[in-house]
Amino acid sequence: MKFILLIFTLISCKSFLSTSLIGKQPINATPPVVAATTTTTTTTPRRPTGECEPIDRHLGDAVAGSRLYFDNNCVSCHDTDGSGAIYGSIIGASDEEIFEAIKINPPKEMEALKNLDSCVIQDIAAHIDSF
Repeated sequence: MKFILLIFTLISCKSFLSTSLIGKQPINATPPVVAATTTTTTTTPRRPTGECEPIDRHLGDAVAGSRLYFDNNCVSCHDTDGSGAIYGSIIGASDEEIFEAIKINPPKEMEALKNLDSCVIQDIAAHIDSF
């Protein structure tokens, strides 16, 4: 009798573990293949890379600019909202002021950004405009 109860318990546990914990699929089941889809969120016209001078924040991609703002560590000195944690505020800065501060005459803390493509700077300017 104990042997039958043990067998029943093991079968019940295997059945429970193979279905309940993994969304009703057996443990050994191959996961479904999900195809990646691409969506475009940019609705503004884009210029080819390297052809963004003079920059125009209205042609920039603010979503990409947000990522670039964090990736290039702008946030460490200018804060998440552009208010200027270490350096002055960049809220309301013109396209020309942003371009000059990054590409033409950057402070020594921003020297590495001097090599950024002008289209990248345009996207960052679009993000700054969203503050």
